[in-house]
Order: sequence, then structure tokens, then C-alpha cells
Amino acid sequence: ESSGAHWSYDGETGPAHWGELDSNFAPAWSALARVEFTEVFGWLDPERDEVKEARAAARRAIELDSDLGGAHAVQGFLSLYSDWDWPAAERELKRALVISPNDASVRHAYADYLLVMGKPEESLEQVRLGRSYDPLSRLSNQIVFYHAYSAGHFEEVIAEILGMRKRFPDFEGAHTIMGNALWGLGRHDEALAEYEMGMEPESFRFFSEAFEGLGPEGAWKAAADRLVERAKTVPISPLDIAEFYAAAGENDLAFGWLDKAFDARTAQLLHAPFHPRFDPIRSDPRFDALMQRIGIPHGSE
Repeated sequence: ESSGAHWSYDGETGPAHWGELDSNFAPAWSALARVEFTEVFGWLDPERDEVKEARAAARRAIELDSDLGGAHAVQGFLSLYSDWDWPAAERELKRALVISPNDASVRHAYADYLLVMGKPEESLEQVRLGRSYDPLSRLSNQIVFYHAYSAGHFEEVIAEILGMRKRFPDFEGAHTIMGNALWGLGRHDEALAEYEMGMEPESFRFFSEAFEGLGPEGAWKAAADRLVERAKTVPISPLDIAEFYAAAGENDLAFGWLDKAFDARTAQLLHAPFHPRFDPIRSDPRFDALMQRIGIPHGSE
């Protein structure tokens, strides 16, 4: 379960193959753009086929109908997370808001822009507003606690997730982010109980045993080392490894993997400036240097 962005795809929905049935049906192109985008959110390399297809579909949708907020939102998301083009992201996402101000997914898209621009509180307000337009949507509710976590509001995260579990009895997700919030409050035993429900049994056993024997930082170091080994045979986000090393206080190793995340254009790297896991290394001068390389103009609108 990632603690990164989870974008809502409500709006001009429909089967992606509608575009094949009617090549001039703009909502189908917009829906296709959204689908293609979700396939590669972790690594939004501009050269990936899915990114190119999402970009082309969004452009085609806007050519056919320039008043599709969802298509502008996809373009804004791609400008933000794939191109690291902040002015283009702002332009497209604000256009999407003008067209579809009551669309929860568009509010979420703009909230992510604010988050990356270093405005987590304003971002949180946007997703709360988005939920008010679609209060019965699970996704609109989930987005709130993800952004609350990014803003460091751990108590709110816990309250939101407990509320979701009451409103949606069959809701089974969010164990990892719930555990992260509890961990951030120092409630390690409760966090472990959540991790046990959200992690693979073998991974949880490894982590919990490391915690018992090595303490909190030792557990994250052991988990990071294990991810490094797994990365030799299966795709693992370098940002996940950096996050675990940061939590362990292993600055050199964390920055080594942050550099790999930068080289891979890992989309969620843009969340590092405010992600709670990176708090232990944020005062290191190398962190500011990395942010300068990314070029995020914090404090801008």
C-alpha cells in the first residue's frame, strides 16, 4: 500500500475501447488517458509507451472538446510528475478546476500540485473539499487520509481510517498507512498489529523480529537491506529503499538511493520534501541539494 497519491478516476468514464468505436468521442479519449496514466504512476519516464499514450489520448480529447476537465487534469499530472514542468502543471490543473470545480478527482489533481509545491495544508483542504462533492466515494475518502499523512497529521489519519472502516465494513485497505501514522506517534505495538495485516507474512515476520532484536532504527535498516537484495531480481522502487534507510538514520545509504530515484525520475520523489519518513535526514545539506536538482519552487503558486 503506497502512501503516495491515489488519484480518483470518476468523471467522464467509460470503456477505453470506445475510442476505437468512435474516434471522435472525446470522453473516451479522456478516460483512456486516465487509464494509461495509472499504469505507470510510480515511474513516469517520459519515454515510456504508456506515458506517451496517456499524453496523446489527453491531447486528442482536448482537440475534440477543450472543456473536458479530466483531460486537462491528466495533462497537468503528466506535466507535474513526468515532465517536472511546474508552470505547465499549474496552467492545466487550474484550467481543469475552472471547467470542473465540483469534480473530486480534479480537486485531488490540483491538491497534488499544491503538495509538490510545498503546501501540504492547502493540499489537504483541497481533498477535503473534493470529498464534500462526493462523500460516499471510498476513493474520495481515502485521498483525505493520504494527504493528511503527508501533512504530518497522524491523529487525523487514524481517525479518518477508523471512520472509513465503520462506514464501509468491507473496507480492508490502509493497514500500512495506519501503521505508519501509529509509528509516527511512537505507538509501535499498535503499528506492528496494522503492519501484520498489511504486509506479506514473511516480510512482517522479518520486520517484527528485527524490531524485537534491534529496535526501531535497526528494524528499518534490516528491512532496507532486504529490499536491496530483492531489487536484484524484482522491480523495487529506489525511493522505497531510500525511505527505509532514512527511517533508520542511515543518511549515506538513503542519499545513495535518492540519487537512484532521481535518475529513474521516480514520480513520488517529488513527495520527499514533506514525507514524514524523510524527517530524520531532512536537515542534511544533501537534502536541500537534491531538491535544488529537482527544481521544485517551494512557496510558489
